[in-house]
Amino acid sequence: MHRIVKMNFSGPLPHYVLASQISDVKHPEQKIKYLKSKGEISSLIRGLYLQKNNKYSKFQIANVLYGPSYVTGITVLSWLGWISERAVTIHSATIKRGKSVDTTIGRFDYFHLNTEVFHFGIQHYNFGPGMSCIMASPTKALYDHILMTPNLQFSGKLDLLTYLEDDLRMDTDLIKELDIKLLEQLMDFGEKKRQITILYNLVKTHI
Repeated sequence: MHRIVKMNFSGPLPHYVLASQISDVKHPEQKIKYLKSKGEISSLIRGLYLQKNNKYSKFQIANVLYGPSYVTGITVLSWLGWISERAVTIHSATIKRGKSVDTTIGRFDYFHLNTEVFHFGIQHYNFGPGMSCIMASPTKALYDHILMTPNLQFSGKLDLLTYLEDDLRMDTDLIKELDIKLLEQLMDFGEKKRQITILYNLVKTHI
């Protein structure tokens, strides 16, 4: 007879952790299949599970699926209410090779970011007991969005302002809340330096 195992483990559950929780049974793999058939656990991707009635955050899962990484771009800007665009795919930055991961709860996209700028402007965020993630500040999220979006070019401040208003539907009153000191640091690096300089100058005019 199979016994349902109660596990106090929030977020995605790796296969080795699950196996260790049921190591007292003769056939752990059969037990895992049984738990899946009863809906006690579900596969997220191969080797990673979600537990029934266990709260989780997609941001937390994004950190676990592929790392080191942090959630960023329009995912963060949308979640914070900075833009009207609803982010369906979860966007993250990583120092590893960029990739996309399709799971049973949605798609997770990761783009490569150079090591020297990776740790700027990121923060640890708590969603609740046992639920936390690493994600970008609004300024770093916008910076990353500019970097990760192919062929995104601006001729000047007015062009960028139009993009923020019309394409991202961003409340331009929020521009003054962007971290100009962080942008000063990020301007020292080469990726889309001209575009980041335009962003810096736009923020400077709104201070």
